[in-house]
Amino acid sequence: YNRGIKEVEVRCLAVHPKEKEVIFAGTDRAVYRSDDSGKNWREVLTVTGAKKEVNGLSLNPDSPNEIFAATGSGLFVSNDIGKAWRKIFSGVGRKEEECLSVAVSPATFFLGTRKALFLSLDHGKTWQRPAAIPLETQIVDIAISGDEVYLATSAGIYKKGDSWNNWNRILVSLIGEEKNGNGLEEAEESEVIGQSRINRIVVDPRDSRRIFIATTEGILSSEDGGKTWQGFTSAGLLDQKVLDILISRKDGRQFVATKRGVYVFAEGRWQQLYRGLIIEEVNAI
Repeated sequence: YNRGIKEVEVRCLAVHPKEKEVIFAGTDRAVYRSDDSGKNWREVLTVTGAKKEVNGLSLNPDSPNEIFAATGSGLFVSNDIGKAWRKIFSGVGRKEEECLSVAVSPATFFLGTRKALFLSLDHGKTWQRPAAIPLETQIVDIAISGDEVYLATSAGIYKKGDSWNNWNRILVSLIGEEKNGNGLEEAEESEVIGQSRINRIVVDPRDSRRIFIATTEGILSSEDGGKTWQGFTSAGLLDQKVLDILISRKDGRQFVATKRGVYVFAEGRWQQLYRGLIIEEVNAI
């Protein structure tokens, strides 16, 4: 099931919302496409530049033949399901050029880089940076659910307010924070994630109030749209470093990718799915 992919490490995946057999995979240097549910692959984008890794893939929900690739050397888009590509964001300097995440809403493109968040309201022609999110904040992942937009960053979780320039930090991460004698710098947020790094944020497709965060020290969840947070059970997990989370649209089942394989949550604990897996570390699911 990997015929055609030249690299060992696959970093991200995306499935066409209407043609389910069409899958895209991002590796350390390229984007691949499969037209037969992953049996065979062909390279459709070769990334050039100092950093070639493909960190994120996203399809436009309103125009599913449009796919975006966030790479270490800028943001690329294809309007014909991966046949032809063009770069629509380069950034200024090494950190801005390194794109970590991308997501698309009906009217807005959201791009996360190693330095800041950028928005485009004109289909990628121009970009702006919301001042509410400080510079030097890595935007690791972006989740959109209806009108709600969440950012997983190196400084915690942000939620969009009543405008694109209004963002509220709803979960603090101590990583990267300057501390005073009492701990956090002037932080009024009541929830603190601690020293773990955030890898992914996912909103339950069947209940937008339920949010899950994958971190290097387990899973956090919220049942009220991010107002309060609690640790989600890790019973059954052989490794606390969770790299990705998937919630089934069909039945709500929860799956996680870890350094020790893939797990499904059932009967109050995580159960390992190992049959057929020949590797342990799974980056994306």
